[in-house]
Amino acid sequence: MTEAKPVHVWLAGGTGLVGRALLARMRSDPRIASIDALCRQSPTTPQAGVQWRPWSWLYEGADLACDIAFCCLGTTHKQAGSRAAFAAVDRDLVLHFAERAQQAGARRFGLISSVGASAKARSHYMRIKGEVEERLRAMNFGALHIVQPSLLLGQRADTRVAEDLAQRCAPLFGSLMRGALVRYRPVPAERVAACLLDATLEGEPGVHVHYPWLTDSWRSAN
Repeated sequence: MTEAKPVHVWLAGGTGLVGRALLARMRSDPRIASIDALCRQSPTTPQAGVQWRPWSWLYEGADLACDIAFCCLGTTHKQAGSRAAFAAVDRDLVLHFAERAQQAGARRFGLISSVGASAKARSHYMRIKGEVEERLRAMNFGALHIVQPSLLLGQRADTRVAEDLAQRCAPLFGSLMRGALVRYRPVPAERVAACLLDATLEGEPGVHVHYPWLTDSWRSAN
């Protein structure tokens, strides 16, 4: 995508593992003019180039503007406390953010989903992710770029015992995944953020799904 000028970006989920990596990249990216990051509680340390906004900000004025939106929202059933609470964040809040961004002018949308996401999945987690993807497709953004990583590698702010254990084993079982299983390899959050940023900013119009482990280049991961 060739932009005549740097774009105005909205970000949801900027305090999570991928969100932090994405935000760090965007802050030094000349393609981006400004960043409004939605959060429940602003970080205590100010970040140059980032305006942290409460979710209520989405309703504070009719002159909100957005060129491109990125969504890295995500929780777990354990953190949420119930299936309903999990769906409220990973589906309802994501779709709400997308709707408001589109109303503010966003023509491109980038989403962090999960490998295996399907609205017909038996897993509640995968089914919710799949439902989000289907609903976003129906919104007809000019370009929708979905990144489907497997286990994310990196230091989280919160503790996830199962994921921490899996990360320790990642070098072993990741190297054994070949062929069609490559897309299930654990992947560094930095790599996922890079894929999401470049694909959404420069990718072709239409709907595209990317698997960060298939190639170093997001361009051939559709």
